[in-house]
Amino acid sequence: MLTAAHTYPALGSYRITVVVDATGEVVTTPFVTAGLGFVPVGPTRVFDTRSGAPMAPSSTTRVRVAGINGIPADVAAVAVNLTATDTAAGGFLTAYVPGTVRPPTSNVNFVRGQTAPNFTVVAVSGGQIEVFNGSPGTTALVVDVLGVFTHAPGTAPNHGGLNRVLDTRNTGGPIAAGTSRSVKLADRGDVQAVVNLTVTAGSGSGYLVAHAGDAPRPATSNLNFGVNTTRSNLAIVRLAPDGTMRLHASATTHVLVDVVSLLEPSSSKGYVPITPVRTLDTRTDKAIPPGGEIQAYTFTDEMLEDPLSRHSIPLVTYTVTGPTSDGWLRHRSDVGGSGQWYNGAHLNFSPGETIANTVLPPHSHGSHPPFVLNSGLITNASGGTTHLVTDVLGYFA
Repeated sequence: MLTAAHTYPALGSYRITVVVDATGEVVTTPFVTAGLGFVPVGPTRVFDTRSGAPMAPSSTTRVRVAGINGIPADVAAVAVNLTATDTAAGGFLTAYVPGTVRPPTSNVNFVRGQTAPNFTVVAVSGGQIEVFNGSPGTTALVVDVLGVFTHAPGTAPNHGGLNRVLDTRNTGGPIAAGTSRSVKLADRGDVQAVVNLTVTAGSGSGYLVAHAGDAPRPATSNLNFGVNTTRSNLAIVRLAPDGTMRLHASATTHVLVDVVSLLEPSSSKGYVPITPVRTLDTRTDKAIPPGGEIQAYTFTDEMLEDPLSRHSIPLVTYTVTGPTSDGWLRHRSDVGGSGQWYNGAHLNFSPGETIANTVLPPHSHGSHPPFVLNSGLITNASGGTTHLVTDVLGYFA
């Protein structure tokens, strides 16, 4: 058997032609490179069971995204904010590809009576995604699309780390109920910003909306919060030409904004969704001690489209469960042997709760490879123990 390898100069669809010398037979087959490009769409709300019946206990719901509110028909994956609300019992949501075996992972965790959101990226099949309600009670489901991934062109994060650009506790004071505030994230508007949004010390229950600085406020939400709670959520936000986004708060709250990365067009790099994989669950061993550090994920070649993709940037969901004190998760990277800490928290938690946040881990700027998948380390920055669960959703390669 003969084998051959070829590297294409750009992402896209190709036709492979093979000529068999002995017979002169010509064999042609289509081939699509791995890697998707991000297309800013919305934000737009595509599904809300509150206008009808909630999800039944331990049930699945298929949500159509293709062709809805400007979403292209050829969408391959969607960046969504999933929100569980009006929950009758504690449980979790899992989003995955319709018609496939449900992965042993979760995207959103909630308790009875809670409104809990979380960002994720889900591969699409037949124009739909599937969501499972892992709860013994009913729950309402809200799905907001923040953007989509298609087969062309590609997209690459251009730098990494947490760059805190806003902390209203230090500058400007809280965002008042029913008002908006402009935040400059970049010196250009032809990119999308990956940001970690955190609300804290809210005066009442409410929600936060992030959107482009030159666009009207959409009928969507990124974060839901209660009185004096601290909550974080990842978002991808299209920027105005001057590099700004706007934040709207329905209740008075302090807001922190950390820029994780900027997404730029790329002819040779893109996002590769995988079947979500649980790579760490400390509940099977022992909790992380106060100040303790743990390797956040371990990859095998079977999880990747290409073993070389180990030199990539993963998208992961961290879930903290059973913490014994207030605290947060802190990430560092061993890129270049620096062991650099990044200024900001990926996930804040309180005693006894189970809470998740999706993370694009720190990665270096302008280097190749930008990140080694097995080099991410996470620290329990709290005075008590906590368990950590890590689910890998895909990677930029």
